[in-house]
Amino acid sequence: MHGDGNSILRRRRRNAWTTKTLSKTLSEFVPITRWLPNYKSGDLLSDTIGGLTLGVMVVPQGMAYISMAGLAPAYGLYSSFFPCLLYMILGTSHHVSLGVFGVISLM
Repeated sequence: MHGDGNSILRRRRRNAWTTKTLSKTLSEFVPITRWLPNYKSGDLLSDTIGGLTLGVMVVPQGMAYISMAGLAPAYGLYSSFFPCLLYMILGTSHHVSLGVFGVISLM
């Protein structure tokens, strides 16, 4: 017979190991999966203020650099917004400088 008790148990262990490994790998490469479930609602106000402050600084800077590079200012809006969004999902360091720089604009 194909379905004896030991083979079913082995398949369950193998599937559990795969799920555990996938979860661990996902949390290593996508850090938001680690901290978002433990996020405190008390931090929402300070994080919102931090995000607005970053936006007030980065968006005009990106639009100015892109204009200097000879492109439409809308490209500066995209180049300042998406790196911050990706960093929120994939970033792990509190000491990384975010924003648009002259070198990135020239590239």
